[in-house]
Amino acid sequence: MGGNGSFSKIVGKELSNQHTHWEYDERIMGHKILVLEDDMSHIKTPMNSHSENPIYLCGKVDKTSGTITIETIAKYEKHKLIETIDIEVDKNGNFVEYSSDGKGSHSHKWFIKEDGTIGRKSHDKSNTFPISMSDMELVNKVVEFNKEGKKWTSGK
Repeated sequence: MGGNGSFSKIVGKELSNQHTHWEYDERIMGHKILVLEDDMSHIKTPMNSHSENPIYLCGKVDKTSGTITIETIAKYEKHKLIETIDIEVDKNGNFVEYSSDGKGSHSHKWFIKEDGTIGRKSHDKSNTFPISMSDMELVNKVVEFNKEGKKWTSGK
């Protein structure tokens, strides 16, 4: 799982030296949990996927506690990111619903730019949407996972 340009058409997959995220040893509803590597300069969501049309649950590890927090659900089509769901929670870890001012949990559409990379304009209110009802079961499972306070046990 990596950034723009990491999927090799020649090899038919992403090159291992291009990894930015690592897989946790548990799944939610069959979906992989990806954890951002130590280099926080990387984007939090991989732009490309190994599998053709997966949904990845993207998170990070708190450096002090070692706890994993999933913040984003990423949807892919033909190895390319097409949509992200950003999960917002309150101080108690409870789900915060989307509001008309664009705050709270929401989704964004991604597109292939002219240069062939994948992107979206940051803070674009016209590309900020409520989470669809069909995604809420997975979102609720992610919120439950986060509340469990699971520790990072996998590695590179």
